Amino acid sequence: MSNPEVEKSNEKNGNGKPDNPKLFISYSWSSPDHQEWVIKLAKELCAEAVDVIFDKWDLKEGMDALAFMEKMVSDDSVKKVALICDRQYKEKADSRTGGVGTETQIISPEIYSKTDQNKFVAIIAEKDEDGKPFLPTYYKSRKYIDLSDEDLYLQNFEQLLRWIYDKPLHVKPDLVRFPPLVGQLFARFMLDPSHAKELLFEARPRRSPERNDPNKSGAVPS
Repeated sequence: MSNPEVEKSNEKNGNGKPDNPKLFISYSWSSPDHQEWVIKLAKELCAEAVDVIFDKWDLKEGMDALAFMEKMVSDDSVKKVALICDRQYKEKADSRTGGVGTETQIISPEIYSKTDQNKFVAIIAEKDEDGKPFLPTYYKSRKYIDLSDEDLYLQNFEQLLRWIYDKPLHVKPDLVRFPPLVGQLFARFMLDPSHAKELLFEARPRRSPERNDPNKSGAVPS
């Protein structure tokens, strides 16, 4: 699942090592099947050169789970945080219970208070009976990435990678100093100022041809 945009982005840093983006996964231990789904996603991201920080392999016995969560959310070296949303994640986030509830208390102020809100994104793993995604209340109005549909998984997985690497599919073009037409007219004016009136006529906004209007004289009735 190699992505040329990812390969171009994965340049070396000053130490001569690849500068892999760090991503923390926040999720609920809803069921063994869901945990396997998240593990599979984490491995797929690692295969795309993403440095995934994941409790399954980073939170060791004896470590402080709360301190681990706080560090992952507040650490500036962790560029992205993925919220894996299913029914249980939403319920725990909204009720502030369990590990997800603790993470929510840390994450929600970060989302609301930070100017750059591009650090967090919800990944949809499950939808309700009406096809609506399970999203925590604090995230309701924000854009998400849907990986719950197997038919769209690869397409939306690429969207996830583009978000991680800050390589959006659609990029606003750079603005030129002068519009091409204005530049041409200005050059012609400098060559011959006597044609200023004609140049202004050329530069005026063009109106589209008027359709037949029965209120205008000479209009052809439809």
